[in-house]
Amino acid sequence: SQDFFTLADLGAKTYHPPEVPKIPNVSVAGEFSMFGGTAVPAITNSTVYQFAEDLSLVRSAHQFGLGVNFIHQMMNNSSNSTAPGQINFTAQQTGRALGDFMLGRASAFQQQNPTTYYYRQNYTGLYVQDTWKATKRLTVNAGLRWEPLTSMYDGIGRTLFFSQEAFDKNIRSTVYKNAPVGLLFPGDAGHPFGNSKSIGPSALLHFAPRLGLALDPHGDGRMAIRAAYGIFFDYPHFYEYSGMLKDPPWGYGVTLTNPAGGFEDPWRGIPGGNPFPAALSPEIKFTQGGDYLSVPPSLKYPYMNQWNLSIQKGIGADWLVSTNYIGNNVIHLTDALQVNPSIYRPESSCVIGGQTYTPCTSTGNVLQRRKLFLQNPAEGQYYGNVIEPYGGGTRNYNALVLSVQRRRSRGLTVQGNYTWSHCIDD
Repeated sequence: SQDFFTLADLGAKTYHPPEVPKIPNVSVAGEFSMFGGTAVPAITNSTVYQFAEDLSLVRSAHQFGLGVNFIHQMMNNSSNSTAPGQINFTAQQTGRALGDFMLGRASAFQQQNPTTYYYRQNYTGLYVQDTWKATKRLTVNAGLRWEPLTSMYDGIGRTLFFSQEAFDKNIRSTVYKNAPVGLLFPGDAGHPFGNSKSIGPSALLHFAPRLGLALDPHGDGRMAIRAAYGIFFDYPHFYEYSGMLKDPPWGYGVTLTNPAGGFEDPWRGIPGGNPFPAALSPEIKFTQGGDYLSVPPSLKYPYMNQWNLSIQKGIGADWLVSTNYIGNNVIHLTDALQVNPSIYRPESSCVIGGQTYTPCTSTGNVLQRRKLFLQNPAEGQYYGNVIEPYGGGTRNYNALVLSVQRRRSRGLTVQGNYTWSHCIDD
């Protein structure tokens, strides 16, 4: 990316990481923004190694097949969204955002460490199958595939896990001593994946059977009836867990609301002053309202049941018509759960954490109404969104597909298709 200028170049007392392109993140509500407010280029490098081998053996009326597929995939991904510092202006001081901007009266300032994630995963697939010419009119195809899922992991072990049980028992990490209770890292007692670098659970018993039938009812090659059923597994792509890249402490970030020093010096009056650059160490401090992505050991990965039935008929010398029923359903479709929701309080006034709020529920006390804060204000103040992947979604699809085809004649091929389908998912 081309370098432009930084907030410090404009006179602000801020820190700009030397490895981050010089782009100022400035947003003036309803007026303008520089580079979209958070658009800071970063780098993603991907490399994939693959080995595959398929063998086929014909014996009498059988064609046996077996094979293996191994893939090692890597993605090194950096994120600089708010690393240069992001400063926002609204109309709260002068009645117009542009007025606040001209006076340097910032409504918010946010900054975060540049972060890098080293995603890794190994995929293995093994299969055996048999295509059997049972009779002159019937062919049967049966197979079994084994796809053990080994969890993706981070190359340098930047993973974490939120444990409600550890939070309830006031258990604190020994890896990062200032982490809020309930937050566990590889090496901590109670971490579900031990000392490994895994981001989620593995699932080794993924067996996927397939069965197919093809029948020529009249034996003249003019009509075919086919039916099939199979199970197919899926697993998360790397970006699905990219939120962990910005988790504290490696995604250390601070958000200041109405900074006293405004644009000129947003850290004025903040105890300890500007914390950046914030070096990652066992003693690093954790910020209030941090957002976390935590993958539970109970997560189930999605798989699909798929089936179909088709009838194909040749008409005359050139025409082929077919009727097809296609159906599938997905089990354990991945969704997300908010495990630290902000609780609605209907009272006109209430006391939370020793402070009175009137009304009790407003956008100004979202953090104080969160579940963990209400349970333990001293520790809950460090938690904002706590998101868990959840394998409880479903998807169902059923379709009727009608098609007609006329083979090429004088350079012209005619094809027509009509699909009537119905889909329900989460």
